[in-house]
Amino acid sequence: MQNPAAVSDSNGEWFELYNPTGSDIDIDGWTIQDNDFDSHLINNGGPLLVPAGGYLVLGRDANSGANGGV
Repeated sequence: MQNPAAVSDSNGEWFELYNPTGSDIDIDGWTIQDNDFDSHLINNGGPLLVPAGGYLVLGRDANSGANGGV
């Protein structure tokens, strides 16, 4: 969710990636940036795969209550 109204950006933002290709995509090491120029390095310490034809949801915290319910 981009720029949530109910919680701060750092706590409520999450996003979903879709991989339309026929191969898994490793996003470990990618840098993501929003339109406010906040950037974050994805550092999983190993592969973080978006499966072929699949989705991956990323949020700040494993606790869904800290990610606006996601």
